[in-house]
Amino acid sequence: ANLLALPERSILIFNIQEYGKVRALLYMDASFKGWKLNALWDDTKFGLKHRNDIEKLVVVGGPKWSEWGTKLAGHFIKADVKTFPENQLQEAWDWIKS
Repeated sequence: ANLLALPERSILIFNIQEYGKVRALLYMDASFKGWKLNALWDDTKFGLKHRNDIEKLVVVGGPKWSEWGTKLAGHFIKADVKTFPENQLQEAWDWIKS
């Protein structure tokens, strides 16, 4: 599945156009297993296109590999990037709002 499906992508684009930089919290529950290759590529292109538009990005939960994937993505976007385990959702919200 695409991490940023069309409705979510449209909301992010609207907010970028309306407010400039955005902060994003991505919550991956236990059912998230990963991307199909084409979906990963679409999400990567979106991230690169908007690399200057994201102020903070936090990923909560997900498989163990999502932590290193998030850290890797942090090198390609100009955002503060952080990960939290699923049981620290409130801490993630606190961080993204700070």
